[in-house]
Amino acid sequence: MKKLFILLLALGACVAEASAQYGSVISKKITSNTMNVIKIRRDKTFYFAAGGQLNGVTESHFSPVVGYEAAFGFQMALKRGTQLGSQLGAEVGVTSRGWNYDQVYSSHKSTGMAVFVSPINYVYRMELGSSIWIEPHIGAFASLDVVENYKPDYEYNHYQLGNRGFVECNTDNDIFDAGINVGLRMWIAKRISLDLSYRQGFVQFAEKEVTVRYPNNSTASSYSYSPIAEEFKHSGLSGNLCLRVGVKLNK
Repeated sequence: MKKLFILLLALGACVAEASAQYGSVISKKITSNTMNVIKIRRDKTFYFAAGGQLNGVTESHFSPVVGYEAAFGFQMALKRGTQLGSQLGAEVGVTSRGWNYDQVYSSHKSTGMAVFVSPINYVYRMELGSSIWIEPHIGAFASLDVVENYKPDYEYNHYQLGNRGFVECNTDNDIFDAGINVGLRMWIAKRISLDLSYRQGFVQFAEKEVTVRYPNNSTASSYSYSPIAEEFKHSGLSGNLCLRVGVKLNK
C-alpha cells in the first residue's frame, strides 16, 4: 500500500510538470501570435489651412496682387511608432491667381481662382521643445483656373494717344499650371500650424503684347498711320508667396 501511494505521488508530480511546461509553450505561442497581429500604427495628420498670399509673375513688368488660399491636407509618417522624421503628404484646395501690369502705355489687372492639387509632398518633422514641431516640405502641384476677372483700363484693348497715334494690347493667360512648392511649417502645441511657402509654376502664365503705331502725317481732318512702330512682348511664369494658418483635425 505504501509503495502504491509513492507511485501515485510520483505520477502526479510528473503530470503536473508536464502540464506546466505545456502551458508555458501555449502561453508563448499566444503572446507571439498576438504581437504579430497587433502592429504599431503609423502617425497620420489631417489638417485644414487658409491664409493670404502675393500672386505674381516672374517678369519685372508685372507686379503682384494680394490673394488667398485654402486647402485640406494629409500626411503620414514613414516610420511606425513615431510622430517625427520623414513623412509623405498631399493637399487639395482653392487658390487665387493674378497679376498687375501697369505701364505708361497700358494698365491691366488680372485676378482669378484656381483649383489645385498637390499629390505628393515630402515632409521632414523635427521636434523643437516639448510641444513645437518644425516641418520643411517640398512637393509638386497642378492647378486649373475656374474663375477669371480681367480688368483693362480702357475698352477693346485699344488706347488712343491723340495725334501721336494709338496703342493696341493683347493679353493671354494660361488656365493650367504645374510646378513645385517649397515651404516651412511650424506646429504650436501640436495642434495649430503656421506655414510659409512659395509656389513656382513652370507653365507660361501671363503674356502681354503691346503694339504702338504713330501717324505718318497729320491734318485737321485726317491722318494716316505707319506700320508697327514699336512692339513690346512681356511674359512670365507664376510665382506665389503664401502664409497660412492651419489646425489639426484629428487627435
